[in-house]
Amino acid sequence: MHGQLAREFAEMALRLHDSVDPEQAAAQVLRLALCGTKCGHVGVMLCPGGARLEAAVATDYLAEIADKLQVELSEGPCVATSPASCRIDDTATDRRWTHWNASLAEMGLRSVLSIPLSTESSTVGRLNLYDEVPYRFSHQDMAIAGVVALHAVGALTRSAGRPDRSALVHQPTAGCESPVRRLSRHARRASTAR
Repeated sequence: MHGQLAREFAEMALRLHDSVDPEQAAAQVLRLALCGTKCGHVGVMLCPGGARLEAAVATDYLAEIADKLQVELSEGPCVATSPASCRIDDTATDRRWTHWNASLAEMGLRSVLSIPLSTESSTVGRLNLYDEVPYRFSHQDMAIAGVVALHAVGALTRSAGRPDRSALVHQPTAGCESPVRRLSRHARRASTAR
């Protein structure tokens, strides 16, 4: 990072550490990841109270669907047992999670970078970066995302420790169809129409 970008990144990191509520902290994490890597989409998945991994926040609909599909399909870097960072250069050719990668490629998301949000004793979630361009993420992007994850884990666990932890994990609005179910329904319709 150079000059102005480094200054903006440092200012965002300071705002992140000053965040007092979970939603504000999560929004700052998303901005920090977008600014640092210039990727197209960012999502955060968390394990509230050590429970099942859930999509918490996302910059947009595509990142939200990509994160939720990992849970629904039980595939992807967030549901893998390894706590290591993961880079997918091209979802159209990667063979590790065939259904999840195929779904992302169909949505136009071709590159993925997933970084663990870890404390010294546990992993509390993942920071997921997505982009439409294959081979989008460099080693420098991995390093920047790692720094974002370090800032994020402190701010998110600190703010999530406040009384209303549920504010950080989005739940579908009552009466609304989840985006994952909507995507699955459209995929089923398309396959039966063929």
